[in-house]
Amino acid sequence: MTAQEQKRQIVGAERRQYYGSDLGTYNVTLQEKRSALPADRFRGLAERAFLQGWRLRSEESLPSVRQALNRFLEALPHWKASGDPFDEAYTLTFLGEAYQQISEYRLALRTFEQALGVWQSIGDSMGEPWTLSNLGSVSERIGDREKALQYYQRALDIYTSTGDARGKGISLTAMGGIYASWGEKQKALAFLRRALPNWMAKNVTDYLGQAQALNRMGGVLTSLGDPSGAAQFHRRALELAVEFRTDHLQAGSLQHLARTHLSANARQDALMCVQRAREIQDKIGDRRGQAASLLLLGTIHQSEGQLEQALDQQERALQLSLEIGDQSGEAAARSLLAVTLVASGDRIRAEEDLQRALALHLQTGDREGEANSRFHTARLELENGRLPQALEHIRKAIKIVEEIRIRVARLELRSQYLASVHEYYELYRDVLMQLHRVHPSEGHAEAAFVVNEQAKARGLLDALDEAGVAVRQDAEPSLLKRERWLQQRINQKAHLRSQSSFASSVAQVAGLSRQIEELSVQLREVQETLRANGPRFLQLTQVPLVSVQTLQQEVLDSDSVLLEFGLGEPHSHLWAVTSASFTSHELPSRRQIEETSKRFYRLVSGALRESAFLPGNLGAEEANQGLVRRHDDVPNTLHATGTWLSQTLLGPVASQIQGKRLIIVADGALQYLPFAALPRPSPSVKNEGSSSAKKPSEAVWNRLVEAHDLVHLPSASSLLPLRQQLSRRQPAAKQIAVLADPVFEDADPRVQKTLAVKRVGRSGSHDTKFAGEVTTLQQETGADGLPGDLYRTLEENGSSDSPGKLSRLIFSRQEANAILSYAGPRQSRKALDFEASRSLAVSGELGQYRIVHFATHGVADRATPGLSGIALSLVNQRGQPQDGFLRLHDIYRLQLPADLVVLSACNTALGKDIHGEGLIALTRGFMVAGAARVVASLWKVDDRATAEFMKHFYSAMLKDGVPPAAALRSAQRALWRQERWHEPRYWAAFQIQGEWR
Repeated sequence: MTAQEQKRQIVGAERRQYYGSDLGTYNVTLQEKRSALPADRFRGLAERAFLQGWRLRSEESLPSVRQALNRFLEALPHWKASGDPFDEAYTLTFLGEAYQQISEYRLALRTFEQALGVWQSIGDSMGEPWTLSNLGSVSERIGDREKALQYYQRALDIYTSTGDARGKGISLTAMGGIYASWGEKQKALAFLRRALPNWMAKNVTDYLGQAQALNRMGGVLTSLGDPSGAAQFHRRALELAVEFRTDHLQAGSLQHLARTHLSANARQDALMCVQRAREIQDKIGDRRGQAASLLLLGTIHQSEGQLEQALDQQERALQLSLEIGDQSGEAAARSLLAVTLVASGDRIRAEEDLQRALALHLQTGDREGEANSRFHTARLELENGRLPQALEHIRKAIKIVEEIRIRVARLELRSQYLASVHEYYELYRDVLMQLHRVHPSEGHAEAAFVVNEQAKARGLLDALDEAGVAVRQDAEPSLLKRERWLQQRINQKAHLRSQSSFASSVAQVAGLSRQIEELSVQLREVQETLRANGPRFLQLTQVPLVSVQTLQQEVLDSDSVLLEFGLGEPHSHLWAVTSASFTSHELPSRRQIEETSKRFYRLVSGALRESAFLPGNLGAEEANQGLVRRHDDVPNTLHATGTWLSQTLLGPVASQIQGKRLIIVADGALQYLPFAALPRPSPSVKNEGSSSAKKPSEAVWNRLVEAHDLVHLPSASSLLPLRQQLSRRQPAAKQIAVLADPVFEDADPRVQKTLAVKRVGRSGSHDTKFAGEVTTLQQETGADGLPGDLYRTLEENGSSDSPGKLSRLIFSRQEANAILSYAGPRQSRKALDFEASRSLAVSGELGQYRIVHFATHGVADRATPGLSGIALSLVNQRGQPQDGFLRLHDIYRLQLPADLVVLSACNTALGKDIHGEGLIALTRGFMVAGAARVVASLWKVDDRATAEFMKHFYSAMLKDGVPPAAALRSAQRALWRQERWHEPRYWAAFQIQGEWR
């Protein structure tokens, strides 16, 4: 085999990073002895210099790479003298890579261009795309992404024509990175997903190329606000880099991991990763990497208030970027430096750096960078009092953000991305409200209201829009089959985890959790492909946002007032909209409102234990577990806290809301606030933009629920698509289905079917009771070992990774019988015991009923919120285990066009709080499934009190014909007036969300 043939194999075969391996072993057969020619002497000199350079470069340290450069330069004239253009081009390409390795990008660019000319002159189909890829890489690093994409595309065309899987992987990975930098996230993910199978092809063993693709994939997810998903890709890339001892890739993977930790606010973990990366970069002389690490360090120190250290690191990073001609790095350094300079008080220098950063972002086509620079510029302009300039910049930033968001197919990623840039919308809103103070008649407050809507519950709006378009119709059958299979596997693993966790080791349970997460990632990718490739996806456009005028003309009636909150720093805002008026009000800061709301939640709910889904550290101040011991001073504290909230949040509009139904669009921790338990506000005289002038002690302690129906919406805009959905369907034929008192374990006496006897239920109707079931008297007294308080939640006993034993909820049976006593037997469905099953819930049968009621345990999955749901029968009549959990991802797929879904369980109104998007909770799942309205709970509800509550709720609704919102208020007032249930923790947890008509 000739040297040229061997080198051609090396170009297309497995190589360590930067081709750091030997040429191999020669088998030489001497066929003819002849005298050496002059060309042979030059060839020998060239080969020796080239091999020395190759070995030196593979060491990756800065001194060795510089020595390698000299060896390659020494070899080049000898190759020319020997008349060997192949080896000349080969050496030029390695010389360019060495220049690139030490961040000498201009020299690298000229060298690659020279090499490309030689490759093209000899028509080499392997060397040409290799060099084109390198030209793309250097062009990208100096900021010419358009040129880089052209080079990558040319390389991809050649690799595709020759069937080179590894080369295709290189090009597709690089092109994915380009699209990511332009904000084309969906296209970036598509290219990267095309790249990975090429890296994993049987004839490709380039694990380092695979690692680079994994890092790019993780980088896109981090930019979309999914650091946990990104970390999985970066950790795998780091494992490969460590295994193959590749310093550059190891340092890069560590930097990526540091960014994910920063996104998750884990600064210490980020610091450890950056420090490890810096040690490697200092050793190998990677100046571009050094600059990136310095910026990460600066960000960490700036977030901790260490401004001098941050400034020093950011200045050094800027200088390095300038030295190597890295325009993208320079732009990033100037943007971050400007933020620190503003915090340090140097606004003049900050403004200069922001202007330069913006110019660079525009020059390089970095859309996200442009949006970020415009955001910081707008904030600086606002602080300087230049409101028109601030408005111009923030509008342009929001336009870019919206263009990026709408192109992301996966709804979950859209929501997470929106949350990651939520401060953009807050600033936009604040600029408009500041303009309103200056020009109150020019409609700026109304525009601010629309901006607040623009940042709220967009995932729900998109999901409702998707349901209307029927994206899955005409979708590729294999993808639909794959989606169903993955959902089944996730449910199976989750069921196995819940069963095995009682007796298995922690490692086994953790292993199942990892499998669930891996399957969940695959499911999300399949669903994303379904949306992006579906023939109806293009019908999905930005859902129109509701305006004040639309609300007044098409949504609100004369008996309703919409109260929408927008929390922020240093001010929050409230907008009040009636059919005939619109007012706006400035409130205290987010921090002040949220801290007080959390305190009130703890006092009202009695919850000392922190929930995985609650904002901040609700309950962190308390040391004990269980319920609050109500000392003599607690009512006074509760009164003071509630009164402050009432006067602060509602005092400014007290005169407007008298006698009205309140439609509440909450924000942040206000989503957890039981408004029903607040005292009624006293009217207060206040100027526009000021907080309430009344002192908290002047409020009268009458509950808000005494005077108002309360309805909650995730956003005002969500009501329009919900009403459109309702207008297209006929009411269900039957009245009500109730699922209650499921069987959770084989030790339950109901498993012993032969011991069944007939007894009379409390409602007066005959009901099948089983041996071992407590009597009505025992239910009322808590005798015979029945706990006085049972809670309808799995989280009370543990998370789904290690769930505790589910207690039977005896009173849910009494609740079901009471409810069904108001419905005709032919119009109702009673599913108790084993009939209260997951199979019934997903069968489609419940779609025949206008009301669907679940009375059971709520399930809170802390690790995977999509597995949160409600617990139905976990064993069959023979005591054999079965999957009885109706999970959130199951609920989204239900066809449930109900007028009302009632979740008579714990924490069912709670879920993962995505900033701006709101709570990703069961209520949202049922609304997407078709429910017009949902009743759910804000905390752990008492079993006995809940049964009593639901009896009053359904009596008002089914017997007296009261609308659901008014019936809910009637039930809350009924319990409040009973001494036994007077405390708000028994009646204030339930709230209604959705349509109020």
